[in-house]
Amino acid sequence: MRRIALLLTSLFLALLLAEMLIRLLQVAPEVGFIKKDQFRLSPNPNIGYEPIPSLRVSNASVSEIHRYNGVTNKMGFRDEDYDKEKPSGTKRIIILGDSIAAGQRIPHTRDIFPSIVEKRLNKKIPPIEVLNFGVIGYNTQQEVETLIDKGIDFNPDLVVLAYCLNDRRRDDGSLYQQLLERRKEMGILDKLEISPHLSKSALYRWIKYHLLDQLHQKKIDQISQNTVRDYFERLSDVSIEHKFDVLVCVFPYLREIDAKEKAYPYQHLHEDVKKISEQNKFHHLDLLHTFRSCKDRQPKERLALDKIHPTALGHQCAAETISDTILKNIWNNIQNPKPS
Repeated sequence: MRRIALLLTSLFLALLLAEMLIRLLQVAPEVGFIKKDQFRLSPNPNIGYEPIPSLRVSNASVSEIHRYNGVTNKMGFRDEDYDKEKPSGTKRIIILGDSIAAGQRIPHTRDIFPSIVEKRLNKKIPPIEVLNFGVIGYNTQQEVETLIDKGIDFNPDLVVLAYCLNDRRRDDGSLYQQLLERRKEMGILDKLEISPHLSKSALYRWIKYHLLDQLHQKKIDQISQNTVRDYFERLSDVSIEHKFDVLVCVFPYLREIDAKEKAYPYQHLHEDVKKISEQNKFHHLDLLHTFRSCKDRQPKERLALDKIHPTALGHQCAAETISDTILKNIWNNIQNPKPS
């Protein structure tokens, strides 16, 4: 009996130490709750999955990762519906992105940066339509493929790519994997469902969403590789063919900024994407300085909900800089496009 107690104590201490180490190293992915019945497999294997159209969501019925009231549009995005034919005299901007653009954990759609950008621009240079194509968990490949499949028909004048530093990899909390398994097993309860209590453990998240994902990598390889360079080039080709400008907006990791730490260990990631952006002759906006300045102006206010996702204030700060950049550096190109 004493030997069993000693073994259990040793196991508990080992798990506790592992949990503390993984928290210290910050290698466990941030996860939220994604209800699989709000997504479906995409017919495009380079996209993998897509949101279900015209879905009513509410605080009471959806996962924490959504947490807003409203109805998704006919394409499944967190936005109103638009006619594909652009009204005369109107300029259109399409926002591509992941859960940042989709407004994860922001209750009101009016408070996410695409909505704020649209409102600010319409005060200066109406009429402007800003179409939000952000989808939770998407990487650059999925975003550009979505533009090609669904966005080009809306004839954008500008495409804003909201780039998160984790866009080099698939980071959907195993959603695509689970949808594939559900299709295979049809009607069998998903054994990989995460519980609210386990999600608080960094060790559990690291094992489930990092280690186990690597074991299933071959199965979902098409949307899992680092294809940022390839898909920036693809976006460049599409922009030339369809005559629209591209603005890449880089969202920094926020935890260090919110804590007002001087050290920021991700600068090299910013430099990498800037280099690729410049090679493709995109307009480029790094929001690192924006978020730092915003924190300096309002030091007591939180800018981050977690490492990746801004608060409503963070969305406001980003939207101000994005709209100002469009007005100052890009709008003349849109108004007076160069002849092809």
